[in-house]
Amino acid sequence: MSLVREELGPTLPQLARPHWARISRAHRRLLGAALAAFVLLLAAAYAVLRSDPLETLVVREPIAFNLIHRADFPKVDPRPGELLRLEGVLPGKSGAKETYAVSALTVPPYRGDISSAFLGLATRKLAELQAADPQLRYRGEGKTRINLIPGYQLTYSTREGGRPDGRTVFGRVFWLVPEPEEEGGEQTREGAVLALTAQFSGQVPNPTALGSDVLLKAPLRSFRFGTERP
Repeated sequence: MSLVREELGPTLPQLARPHWARISRAHRRLLGAALAAFVLLLAAAYAVLRSDPLETLVVREPIAFNLIHRADFPKVDPRPGELLRLEGVLPGKSGAKETYAVSALTVPPYRGDISSAFLGLATRKLAELQAADPQLRYRGEGKTRINLIPGYQLTYSTREGGRPDGRTVFGRVFWLVPEPEEEGGEQTREGAVLALTAQFSGQVPNPTALGSDVLLKAPLRSFRFGTERP
């Protein structure tokens, strides 16, 4: 006996039964396999979302900022000079290690556009890195924006442990400062330095891919000054 009131018309199974009967047994098996695969895909996606929820981190001083990150890219003890540090290993067989660190920035006095000051910071940073690591190679620099925050970036590559046979490691350094609160206002000199590193992997095959992979993407693209999320 149908649970649907007779005046409401036939049920979906009643409507579908004649069409289903005209489908061959082979096609029914294919449809069943496709449906089972779809259910498994949904279950896998749900498991990933549950196992890797996004968490919010807020730092209030000496400069306030916030970001979101995956649970498998956790906060660890920061190194000297850092305000925040995340470390993790990419899911999968590569076992590639990645890091994300934030430090406070005070831009030296400058004239004209702040990009000139960023250029000087990048030049000095590159010299420091190369002095400490002869394997380090310059891969580019230029203006950038993170969530509309103006900044500058330096990209490099090196070998792990400074060894010629070490695993390739890519790095990017971002210098960011908030825009003036009022149009035409004075540009602040207080900001943040974001330092990202990642070992070579299928998700990070070159320096330009650094920051778009599964671990680094969220904290990089979600970075904002202040303590409030949008």
